[in-house]
Amino acid sequence: MTPDPHPKSIVKRGPGSVLAGATYPFRALGLFIKTPRLRRYILFPIAVNLVVGGTIYAALLFAGLRAIDTIMADVPNWTSNLAHLSPHLPALPQVRLPPVNLPP
Repeated sequence: MTPDPHPKSIVKRGPGSVLAGATYPFRALGLFIKTPRLRRYILFPIAVNLVVGGTIYAALLFAGLRAIDTIMADVPNWTSNLAHLSPHLPALPQVRLPPVNLPP
């Protein structure tokens, strides 16, 4: 027996699958409400993820803000040293524009 060159897919495709996929969170919520014994297996990992995610987010946010403050506090030192570097920098091209006479 030869295998079918176009086997039927188990997954249904088409516009109906988008609607079916949109209902999955509601179906999961219904299962969650119907079976209270599952709550500890669902709520505990969600709570752990919220605590760990919030801690990592806050730590990285404050570290980033501190780094920005450090850089911004040092900007005046950088700009004061630019005068010493200017003889070593190549000259920038100058563009001379023609004068514009506007009517009174």
